Amino acid sequence: MAIPLPDSAPRPLSTIQLLTWLGLLLVIGGAVAASLYWVDQNVLLVGRDSAGHLEQSVLVGRALHSGFPQGLFQAITLDDYRPPALYLLTQIPYALFGVSMDAAQYTNIALLAIILVLTFLLARRVLADGWALFAVLITALLPMIAAMTRLYYMENLLTAVLLGNLIALLNTRGFTQRGWTLIWGATLGLALLEKWTAPVYILAPTLVVMGRTGFWPALRGAWPVRRAPWLELVISLAGGAALALLWFWPNRGPVAEMEMPLGTLLP
Repeated sequence: MAIPLPDSAPRPLSTIQLLTWLGLLLVIGGAVAASLYWVDQNVLLVGRDSAGHLEQSVLVGRALHSGFPQGLFQAITLDDYRPPALYLLTQIPYALFGVSMDAAQYTNIALLAIILVLTFLLARRVLADGWALFAVLITALLPMIAAMTRLYYMENLLTAVLLGNLIALLNTRGFTQRGWTLIWGATLGLALLEKWTAPVYILAPTLVVMGRTGFWPALRGAWPVRRAPWLELVISLAGGAALALLWFWPNRGPVAEMEMPLGTLLP
């Protein structure tokens, strides 16, 4: 006689679920393998901005070798137009495979796999697993995705971070779930470190979620606050000020040399 499993026990995957996950692995593996083959065979630097991005990634690596925290500060502020996230991430394949054009492109190939996984997780929030897998297949076959994966551009990292931001946004339930709200904020910060146009993609979905989950009426209903959490507020401000001081104080010299309008008052 079979003993019924309690509700809390993990249920075995069905055949359809196993086939779905197998299909996901095959799509990701095929897309990654195709890009790896292209990078291995290609000997030309393709893309108008690729040379500038590659040069910047090497300069960021040199800056990081000058020590912490000054080296990290210099690496982040090295370019006054391009944010540093991609260049910082590229230091991982540089450390593993050496500094080369191919190693730099491995960054975007790894990001392609992350994009496809996140696409599946996002799609299955609103679709059945089979359709989510189809969405992953379509994404993997998009010419622009293939092109950005095989070039040293910022778009793959931006896409991965935006997908993470959207997944977190849906799970915040109108910013009532603290953990997911923190993840949403963290991915917003990462997106700003990746490309300064990131808020353009984040603003509309965020406003839609706020409108559909009753965020604005709830916010109006919570104001004015009868009892302000002064202790928590003071601790938060003191912690933020301490972190800012640890970041700013060792780098006073470089900040003063940047010739910004606010100078050392900017932090």
